[in-house]
Amino acid sequence: MKNYASRSGLIYKAVLHESLFTAMGTRHKGILRTFGLGSKTSGTMTLTLEVIRSSMNAALQEEGVLYCSSHLDFFERMIFKENDLDKFFTQLLRSALIISSLKDVDPDAILKRYLSRILCQIDGA
Repeated sequence: MKNYASRSGLIYKAVLHESLFTAMGTRHKGILRTFGLGSKTSGTMTLTLEVIRSSMNAALQEEGVLYCSSHLDFFERMIFKENDLDKFFTQLLRSALIISSLKDVDPDAILKRYLSRILCQIDGA
């Protein structure tokens, strides 16, 4: 995997993905399209940031909420630049949304509201 991380060219990634499909013996190929949040791209980090940003805005509208925050790290950097999967999985255990409120507010419910808006379809399969 270190070779893959050090070579970030799109052609290399496409060849790697094609070889994975071939190695798995799959006959099905397609393009995964992700949309639904109105973000500029459908990349993983863009969608992550849009879910967090939208959730923070929604949390601030809840009665009694003083402030909210997120620890958000650049997960792609951990995986593809630092080659540190242990660090990546450890960071996933942290809360995505931290809310300070005078009343009970469920951060998971707010996050789920925006996560449910992400739509995926496979074209050409």
